[in-house]
Amino acid sequence: DARGHGDSVKPPVTSDSYAPTAFVADAAAILDAYGLEQVFLVGHSMGGGHAVAFTLAHPERVRALVIIDIGPTLEPEGLERTTRLSATRPELFLDRTDVERYLRETSPGYSDEIYAHRLRWLFRRTADGYVWRSSLAALSRILGNPGNPGNPDGPLDLSGPSERGQTWEKLASVTVPTLLVRGTRSTYLGVATAERMIATMPDARLIELDAGHNVQLDQPQALADAVVAFGRSAAS
Repeated sequence: DARGHGDSVKPPVTSDSYAPTAFVADAAAILDAYGLEQVFLVGHSMGGGHAVAFTLAHPERVRALVIIDIGPTLEPEGLERTTRLSATRPELFLDRTDVERYLRETSPGYSDEIYAHRLRWLFRRTADGYVWRSSLAALSRILGNPGNPGNPDGPLDLSGPSERGQTWEKLASVTVPTLLVRGTRSTYLGVATAERMIATMPDARLIELDAGHNVQLDQPQALADAVVAFGRSAAS
């Protein structure tokens, strides 16, 4: 998991502990540890933003890039949902039934298997009940407080504090083969934003799948097939 999530380290929130540069450094350290010089990089949502940031920082280490359902601009419905769920999420759930009820109410329409998987990996059981594995303070910082006009780059923040608002310009520097995946029912990545991203990046293409924001949950096989096919074409 990324820092601030799962069982990974959760540094105190500072001006740079959850900045894009911190996630880029984490990814580079992992590649170094495994001796991987160049990779096909895939990122969804927040991870998509960090994948772009890594590609900009280390273009020689990225053979091809896949960005899944994220862009510099969030659609109003997705922005409202993110802000609302972050602000109102309970810190403690009494039991598994309580957790599952919350998951089904806030993310309806998935199978029992998906809810069981999310319960297993999003929460940790304690003596008092179930708590989130992720840090709310860290998550708010990572997302750049998307409702805050002081951070116009929102969830795809690729800039330092002195470069706010330059994300679109930076996207033009992503020259590796890039696949942008958008869920047709996504409330996060709109059609206009996706098309502008494709027009901005020199070697990018767009595919749309019948899915919401969590494309990997709604269309796992179709997404896997699209990523593998893109990877093969980029490698040829």
